Amino acid sequence: MEEHGVCKVVPPVDVVRETLKADMEENIRTALTLEILFNAGLEDKVTAASDQLVLPDDDEIQTQLPAYLDEHPVDHWTDWVSRTAKDIAA
Repeated sequence: MEEHGVCKVVPPVDVVRETLKADMEENIRTALTLEILFNAGLEDKVTAASDQLVLPDDDEIQTQLPAYLDEHPVDHWTDWVSRTAKDIAA
């Protein structure tokens, strides 16, 4: 890169240290959050709630998905899945 007159910008040590500390704390926060949620039985609760919901049947999917894609031509089929999942879980 230097041959093209471009070099990497390295911030002062105190900026690097503060950024490193913030990233480290975020990693610890994420690990502790996962542990707390696991210990609280989150997955069992998600499964129990999910088991109470009704998914569209094959005919509904074969009707709704193409209609959605016709109305939203730039969207991917997974966008319909995401929207439908949010609607069902709401």
